[in-house]
Amino acid sequence: MNSVDLSGLASKLRADVKASIESRVFKICEDALRKSVMATVYSGKPVMYHRTYELLNAVSIDNVSIGHSSATFEIIIDPNKMSVYPPTKTDWGIHSSIGGSDFREGLIGVLDQGSSSPMYSHPAHGFFDKAESGLESKIVKAMVADLKANGWDATFI
Repeated sequence: MNSVDLSGLASKLRADVKASIESRVFKICEDALRKSVMATVYSGKPVMYHRTYELLNAVSIDNVSIGHSSATFEIIIDPNKMSVYPPTKTDWGIHSSIGGSDFREGLIGVLDQGSSSPMYSHPAHGFFDKAESGLESKIVKAMVADLKANGWDATFI
């Protein structure tokens, strides 16, 4: 009677899936959000403000939890990766309120969800929702390719 030791099979599969998530899936998600921000926030010509493109550099993965049977994480724009420049006599502040206080976190929300403030109205760009469109298929295809590259028989259905 022949026997095959399968004890390391599950841990190898988990390690390969985790590696795919950390190397490829995170990058796909960050790229999708950056592309969405470029197509929405940075489309057209600015009229009243100076573009820093810091929103693109602030795209991050946060709250990562990779367990035995599931992985969760958030694709965010980290306001702490953006600078704050107070207004001057001739220019608006950058990522700051009119009074000069830090408005990085609020700015991300206003740009994504819109604003109808009496001081300044802004339409919603919805870049988070737009980034999510088609993302699941891209993630699964990338993971299938990674698993195949590691010798697994994986199929995208």
